[in-house]
Amino acid sequence: EFKPLHLSMYAAVYNDVAFSDISNVKWAVEAIESLAAREVISGLGDGTFRPNNKVTRAEFIKMLMIALELESEEAECTFSDVEVGEWYYEPVAAAQKLGIVNGKGDGTFGVNDEILRQDMAVMIYRAAQSLGIDLGDAIDVEPFTDEENISGYAKEAVGAMQKSGIIKGTGDGGFAPKNNATRAEAAVIIYRLINK
Repeated sequence: EFKPLHLSMYAAVYNDVAFSDISNVKWAVEAIESLAAREVISGLGDGTFRPNNKVTRAEFIKMLMIALELESEEAECTFSDVEVGEWYYEPVAAAQKLGIVNGKGDGTFGVNDEILRQDMAVMIYRAAQSLGIDLGDAIDVEPFTDEENISGYAKEAVGAMQKSGIIKGTGDGGFAPKNNATRAEAAVIIYRLINK
């Protein structure tokens, strides 16, 4: 079963993917395998996924845009560090066009910067808004214990993502907003959004 985001031609394809190193992240196995089967994410060519490796901003936005079928060949990017022809150009350009990313104060996107957990939440939130996805707020949640560490621009997004159940924190009541996200965390948050 799948939920199409728009009317289009679809073909059923089975992409059998198995990774040798995801058994230690049981909480992420379903998300990783599902996104790999849809060719949203891939391994490193040696049968591994490296779930605890960090994710760059370019890698995350590419995964997100592919998962939501939001790529656009016509979009143009104005970030100074996003070069035409690079593997990340179209996803970043489409995300900029839709307002999912705004870049940094110096005019860059931060292509190779490892993505912060709070920035991942912001991008997911804006993507949901641009698609009109009803996130709901059915979950009664306690504020994260480190809520004061969440940057002002990310507070609304983190709160909405928490109430919708898309983000759940670090298990100790905190969110660790300025920690860098792992490949497993990125897979899980994208998987939860596309299943909304």
